Amino acid sequence: MQGYRKRKCLGMLLLCILWMPEQVPAATETVFLPITLEYPFIQSVLVHQLYTAEGERAIIIDERQGDCIHIELSTPEVSRERSLIKVGNRIRIRAGVPVLETCTGMFEWEGYIEVYLRLVLDEKRWQARFQTVDSRISAVDGGPVIIADKLWDLIKAHVHPYLNQVTIELAPPRQEVKAFLPLVFPPEEQLNVQRWLDTLRLGPVQI
Repeated sequence: MQGYRKRKCLGMLLLCILWMPEQVPAATETVFLPITLEYPFIQSVLVHQLYTAEGERAIIIDERQGDCIHIELSTPEVSRERSLIKVGNRIRIRAGVPVLETCTGMFEWEGYIEVYLRLVLDEKRWQARFQTVDSRISAVDGGPVIIADKLWDLIKAHVHPYLNQVTIELAPPRQEVKAFLPLVFPPEEQLNVQRWLDTLRLGPVQI
């Protein structure tokens, strides 16, 4: 857990969440305190929360649950697409028709899917979560592919909500700031510092 939290504050300004303290009587301006979340860190959060099967696979739905549908994602890659976060995965779908206690007419398809996510802030819980905006599929080698509408329906019904489950905790960095800053002020300023720290709130996201 300690290493997990340390990675949260590493280097490049790839993703920045800004804290904007509201002005108090003694304040003269808004101060921005950036939190940097690198894409490798976001990828590690994805793997830790969702890709829990062996080989960094995410078993979204399993045909043994009685629906005759198996969908899994693997080898996630996180990057940027304009103002969105792009998560690329290999995807494997196996589906059939449930008849009594068996699955008939089973077929299987494997390809590549890119899911485009918007980062949404929950100010009350001090969390960041993902919201799926769109997705695009291709062949495993990156070439174009055409799939049936039913496959698209399965992807939208299961893959999109699955990735929306990811959350990133932002409260620990806030607590670290609130614990550290008072140490650099003299005792007579502590009350004002605490009042200022109580105005910390989440600001805009920059990708």
